[in-house]
Amino acid sequence: MPTRVPLLRSHALVVVWVTVNGTADLRIAVDSGSVFTIISQRAAARTGLTLSGPFHQIPLVTAERVTAPVTLGRLDSLQIGAVSLQNVEAGIAQLPAVLDIDGILGLSFLRHFRVTFEFDTASLVLREPPPAGRASR
Repeated sequence: MPTRVPLLRSHALVVVWVTVNGTADLRIAVDSGSVFTIISQRAAARTGLTLSGPFHQIPLVTAERVTAPVTLGRLDSLQIGAVSLQNVEAGIAQLPAVLDIDGILGLSFLRHFRVTFEFDTASLVLREPPPAGRASR
């Protein structure tokens, strides 16, 4: 059964409400071009979010430049609508304030689903992927 999540009105970004670690409700931009899920430093400080290990550092590459290294760890849980994943790889990084978002939902979460953007209904639709070895129709 697909999970339909309403898109929030925001500049030109696709934004949804996400619950992180069961307590923090954040406005997160959905970005299928981002490998990792990133929580803004402001949102992490405001909500007391922390990551658990194992930790490793990567350079954060944006369309404009390579930024300072970001430490990646794990979020205990990340929930969108009725869908929840445990142990999601994520980082905490400074995001431009002009974006007016609490983070970026990247492939570390999205790759677990068949993802559809339905702009006519202002919905993000998440479906379970087909079983391995079976093509979707």
